[in-house]
Amino acid sequence: MMLGAVTAAWLGHTLDLPYVIHPIVIILAAAVIGGLYGYIPVFKGELGINELISTIMLNEIAILFLEWVVNFPLRADAGSAAHSFIIKETAWLPSFLPSSRWGVGFVIAIIMAVVIYFLLWRTSTGYEQRMSGNAPRFAKYGGIKNEKAALRGMIISGALAWVGRCDRGNGRESPDHDRLFHRPWF
Repeated sequence: MMLGAVTAAWLGHTLDLPYVIHPIVIILAAAVIGGLYGYIPVFKGELGINELISTIMLNEIAILFLEWVVNFPLRADAGSAAHSFIIKETAWLPSFLPSSRWGVGFVIAIIMAVVIYFLLWRTSTGYEQRMSGNAPRFAKYGGIKNEKAALRGMIISGALAWVGRCDRGNGRESPDHDRLFHRPWF
């Protein structure tokens, strides 16, 4: 999720795009970055490295990368608290109520939940995904490749997590709604 926030902050500050296109580009970029980062534990799993351990280690790497990015390349000024540049208003996801965090990100989350439900319970891909998770021996006997299902699951979950963090990074996280990482723990 941290790299999705970094992606949102960087693209929100550097790109000059129209209002409707800018958030879409940021969300898609965060999904791609998340999917690629979610692929790493599966790739390491193919090498015989435990996915759980590599995922925990990759979380720490992402946090350290976030801290470095906020303190150096994306740092807005030399003040005592590190925070990123102001994200352009064209990159903000609109909110439903003034000075509220509730907005389009909520609608995106509901849509993604419906899409994932449909994928898992109404498609053959979802059946393969559920079988390889619930009964791996049965799935393997039935001709389902567990490695492929694991890869697909990690990429989808990585992309969804990063899109969720991208929503928080598109100008709705901090109290003044225009900076990312304006918290004392960064």
